[in-house]
Amino acid sequence: MVTASLIVAQVMSMGMLPPANYTQLIIGASVLVFFLALFINLQRQFNILSMLRGSGKAKQAQAPGPGQMLAAAKKKAPVQDIEFDQVEIEDLRAKVEADDAAAAMDTEEAEAQGELQVLDADMGSEVYTSEPVAEEPPAMEEAPPPPPTPQPAARAEPKAEPPPPRPEEKKPAAPKTPEKSPAEMEARSGLTKFISDALRTAKPEPTNAFSKFGMNLYLAGGASVIGQSKKLGKDAQLSVLKDGLVAAGNTPERAESFCVELPTYGKNPRYTFMVQAGAKAMTLQMRGDANATQDIGALLSEWNLPEKRPTVPSVFTFVFTDIVGSTAMTQRLGNAGAQKAVRAHNTAVRGALQAHKGREVKHTGDGIMAVFPDPVSAVQATIRMQREVAAHNGANPNIEVMIRVGVNVGEAVEEDNDFFGAAVQMTARICDKATKGNIWVSQAVKDACKGQKIGFIPRGGFEMKGIQGKKSLYEIGWSDTHKNELADL
Repeated sequence: MVTASLIVAQVMSMGMLPPANYTQLIIGASVLVFFLALFINLQRQFNILSMLRGSGKAKQAQAPGPGQMLAAAKKKAPVQDIEFDQVEIEDLRAKVEADDAAAAMDTEEAEAQGELQVLDADMGSEVYTSEPVAEEPPAMEEAPPPPPTPQPAARAEPKAEPPPPRPEEKKPAAPKTPEKSPAEMEARSGLTKFISDALRTAKPEPTNAFSKFGMNLYLAGGASVIGQSKKLGKDAQLSVLKDGLVAAGNTPERAESFCVELPTYGKNPRYTFMVQAGAKAMTLQMRGDANATQDIGALLSEWNLPEKRPTVPSVFTFVFTDIVGSTAMTQRLGNAGAQKAVRAHNTAVRGALQAHKGREVKHTGDGIMAVFPDPVSAVQATIRMQREVAAHNGANPNIEVMIRVGVNVGEAVEEDNDFFGAAVQMTARICDKATKGNIWVSQAVKDACKGQKIGFIPRGGFEMKGIQGKKSLYEIGWSDTHKNELADL
């Protein structure tokens, strides 16, 4: 009122209006001041501006009903009720700050507009609080209790406990060694006695490789009889024989190789009489004859006679090469072109044989069979072969030739400039499994090349025709394309 009176007095003193209008001016100013004061009091008591602005939005927000909103929040994220409340508080605070800026109110009005609408999660109804915005941060600080919901520490504790029982769980698996059945143990015991008696009565004692091979055949016959009498399977019989051969003085590698080649030896008439003699001696021992092995000395003497001495197998490394798709190549290049490709193959292979002490055994038409004194020389030769062929293909793209190579090591018999035995057959099978332009080798070759700068890439286990069990094969990394694959191993 005082302000209005001062304004009217100023207008009258300045003579801005005629004296006849002074009465109307005073009445109008008084009415205006009255309604302004009334509005201010109502605003302070009921916050009319805030109610008018928020009425439309409040209706939309309240349309579903607070109970329904709370139920929906609980269905979606039951653990997130407190976080949901936090989001609502942040949204209302932003609205209050916008209202303050728009209305440009004084501090008291801004504080009055800091009222927040908060949903009561327990009652499911709207609860209005008149707390100022400045006091809200403590309410938001109460929200952090939800982080314990992941409970990393509580869950980690039960996980930390299982490790101790693990050693206890492995302990029962340890008695896996006594897989041997009572029947197999009896067979081992019987063969051990048989070996002991045979070595004691053998005169002269077998010392050279030829005599030891004859003794091994003799022991194989004995192991076969006792294994069959105990109704052992083939694998168990071979396991008993292998350990027996080691006990008789053979190296584990030699014993393993002998067992692998045994089916081949059994088909050779020159070896059968020693196998049959061992079988007969074991039969006598099982009947209680204390002199069952007394004839072993005479058998070995006869075995050593020059006219009756058979060829004894030796360990060789074999290589087979094969021109991939030779028939299709002949159709594509014609006879003359195909012959040029074959000559390129022959030149590459024979040059590598000469450089690495290899010997050509025979030409198979599509490839060459060769023999080497050791696996390392054989592998180095095959790498040279592939590189020579690759150089030919680069210089003669119209007469391209692709070869695959197989390498294996094992015992074989050499007769009439040829080789016979399971090791030879397996080498041919490995060559068949190899992919074009590559060299595949057996596990025995890989093991023999330890310490050499040769990369071996595992290709898995493969069934070989005529050979028992899956055999692990490896590819030799000889080209730039193998470098990345070798680096990943």
